[in-house]
Amino acid sequence: MVHLGLWALVGAALTYVTVGVFDLFGLILIISLVVVGLAMFMIRRYERTELVGLAAGPAVLFAIFGELDDAPGLILIGLVIFAAAAAVYLGELRRQSASTA
Repeated sequence: MVHLGLWALVGAALTYVTVGVFDLFGLILIISLVVVGLAMFMIRRYERTELVGLAAGPAVLFAIFGELDDAPGLILIGLVIFAAAAAVYLGELRRQSASTA
């Protein structure tokens, strides 16, 4: 779980830089990459949970900035991304534990 949290911090930092450099286009880019990345993770079943951690990073950043700037849209986007990343991560854990049993 710590490993996932560290990758989430890396994802948050990359999101911060991308949105800072590309502004609204960066926000759209990050959201698109997270949605496509999580869908690909579910389709191909990658073994690396770092990808899920990178996807959870923007969710944390969006929720924090949405709360600070009083932007409920960003909070909602962050919660949806976090819920999707958590569902993928928990599904992966369940699949790994079923395969070892």
